Amino acid sequence: MRKIILAIVISAFLTGCEKEQLNNGHSGLIVVEGYLYAGRPVDSIRISQAVYFNSSDTVFHGVSDASVSIVSNGITYNLQPSVRQGYYNYPGNNLNITAGGTYSLNIIYNNQQITSQTTVPGSASGLKISENALLVDTTLTMRELRDSSLLVSWNNPNRDYYFVILENKDSILTPVRVNTTSGGFGYGGFPGTGTGTINLARRFQTRPIQDSLYRISLFSTVGNYGHYEFKLYKVTKDYASLYQSSTQNTINLNEPFTNISNGLGIFTAFSACDSLSFVVKNKLLNKK
Repeated sequence: MRKIILAIVISAFLTGCEKEQLNNGHSGLIVVEGYLYAGRPVDSIRISQAVYFNSSDTVFHGVSDASVSIVSNGITYNLQPSVRQGYYNYPGNNLNITAGGTYSLNIIYNNQQITSQTTVPGSASGLKISENALLVDTTLTMRELRDSSLLVSWNNPNRDYYFVILENKDSILTPVRVNTTSGGFGYGGFPGTGTGTINLARRFQTRPIQDSLYRISLFSTVGNYGHYEFKLYKVTKDYASLYQSSTQNTINLNEPFTNISNGLGIFTAFSACDSLSFVVKNKLLNKK
């Protein structure tokens, strides 16, 4: 039997898939990508048809004719198809996603019932940062700047799962340029001369982690000057399990994690966002 894999992109806010419609008796099998966010409307429930791992089809086969509802505290909230193919949302304003709340997903499709359940995690506590500015001394080499960092910490006595998003909020990105002479190392650890540019993406996201400390550094997480927002989300163990199973390689391919009964995929929840701000700036241009 050919292996079936979920083409789920691990992202807290947006997913994208390339699908192949199944046959050989499996055409009714669906993939659920359902995400609830504390304090936000329900608009990220996506249903599609499952795919074979070796599919060459690049067309997304969203399912827009299912009956979808969420049950909370004994009350059923019926979702409706969104403009985006395969997505469902709740049109009212009386379905509140709150920390500690348990929510059940019910789907009727092709005369089959598909179900799942998740509980919304609480937010982190004790979030703080060592300094509110990362000062870049451009007279130093990249090797000397390797330890330049800010430390963000929070309380995590039970080793719960979190993920971090770092986002530059400036409209124009200004890359950090530092000296690579005097035995310094260019970007990526290769010997360099003159100046080197650190130019990482505007937005950086981690995998699920069980830490209570995160290091913000020039070489791994930030590469542009400007104003940043550090966002911390608590996630469920199910989400972490899905991420781990989805990063497998084709040599050691196992079926991805799923918490969907009578289907495939994930139904999970994220805490409200805890955030703080910091700035990356040139130390020589910001002397007092």
